[in-house]
Amino acid sequence: MQIKIHIPFISDTTKKLILNNVLITTLLLLILNFALVSILNYVLTENLDQRLKHEIENIKETISVTSSGIEIKSFQELNESDLTYVTEHPYFLQIYDLNGNVLLESKNLTLFSPIPQKVISTDDQYSFEFIIVKQEKMRVGYTFLKDEMNNKVAVLQLSIFAKDLEIMMGKVLQINLLIFPVMFFFVVISSYYIAKKSYKPLNQIIDEANKISTTDLSKRININSKSTDEMGRLRDTLNSLMERISSHIKELSNFTDQASHQLMNPLTALRSELDYLLKKDRTIEEYRATLSDLKTQTDHMINIVKTLLLITKGSQNKLQSTTVFNLSKLINNDIKSSFRYNKILYSVEDDIYIKGDNEKVFMALQNLITNAIKYSPQDEQIQLKLYRENSQIRLEIIDCGIGIPDSEKTKVFQRFYRSELVEKMGIKGYGLGLSLVKSVFDEIGAEIIISDNIPKGTIFTILIPYLIIED
Repeated sequence: MQIKIHIPFISDTTKKLILNNVLITTLLLLILNFALVSILNYVLTENLDQRLKHEIENIKETISVTSSGIEIKSFQELNESDLTYVTEHPYFLQIYDLNGNVLLESKNLTLFSPIPQKVISTDDQYSFEFIIVKQEKMRVGYTFLKDEMNNKVAVLQLSIFAKDLEIMMGKVLQINLLIFPVMFFFVVISSYYIAKKSYKPLNQIIDEANKISTTDLSKRININSKSTDEMGRLRDTLNSLMERISSHIKELSNFTDQASHQLMNPLTALRSELDYLLKKDRTIEEYRATLSDLKTQTDHMINIVKTLLLITKGSQNKLQSTTVFNLSKLINNDIKSSFRYNKILYSVEDDIYIKGDNEKVFMALQNLITNAIKYSPQDEQIQLKLYRENSQIRLEIIDCGIGIPDSEKTKVFQRFYRSELVEKMGIKGYGLGLSLVKSVFDEIGAEIIISDNIPKGTIFTILIPYLIIED
């Protein structure tokens, strides 16, 4: 059952993305505006300075500087209207010596206001500054006047109104104040659109995933995106996860059904034996026989449960064991002792070591040999070979039994698998032995190969990684 969740119009993640976009874009706009205003202010100020420089050069051509004072060569430049009246773009001229005594000033200074003098200390040809006179912002330029001996005699000061610059800068600020709210609104809207556009594939993945229920895991997420793209990788990752979950659920379902079936047989037998005992009084011999049967069925269940636990632990723990043991010694001592009454021909090379759990390997070998004996004719000889071959260790168990058809060579490792031929022949078993064998040898990184033993029988070959033991 899926729980419906109320989805807001704008999610928290979308809000965060919009907020980040707005903050970053606003910051960029502010930086850009600051840069543009600074550049514009610099250009306009430079324009005023160029005008002052040009006019200063013209004035310097009309005067002559000597150690005794200033001589005017021509009054034409000094009598221009911009130096005589307070026009739209007037120039205010003032020449004073190094002691602050005024040597020459334009006529329009009397119509406006005196300009503060400044004794400049720089050796630059020109220097400029902004000053405020009668609440008017002005740009003032200074230059030294030198005599024929190149000595500094006086300072030429020329001033001009900077109201055009102020008007221009004011208009720029007004335009910015008008445009900024519009730009801010546009950034918010575009950020929302970008967020929705960016998260659309993700929302599609969420919607597709919500359609997949636990009862139907066959559906997969299908969106149009490249496998190298983030959304494509998320889609493929989720689909791969669903494949694994589906496979595990099927395996668990089959395992549960098969385990229940296998455990039901001995449990049913136990109940039948108990019913038999409870129907009436029995003799001591009957009680003994029934209790023996009960013990046998209980042993069957214990073996099934132990094997299942071992297989489950092996599938959960895929890390290879770091324990090293002598496989040759295990076979020569323990295996030979366990099957001392069976006809088994051993060919075991000495001092072959492998990594793994010797108890698990012992149990796996027991299962392989027991199967070989069980499915072979009575008193038929079994062969066990262990030897090194190139960079591998080969362990072979060879029987002359009923064999395994090619169609079943991969199925025999499935839990509880029992072939129809085995069932017809009435050979008892749980179908867990080879599953345990595969689990154990998978854990140590070995490979199992099943082949036919001509003219009859089966060969189980286990290829184990070769281990070098240094002295």
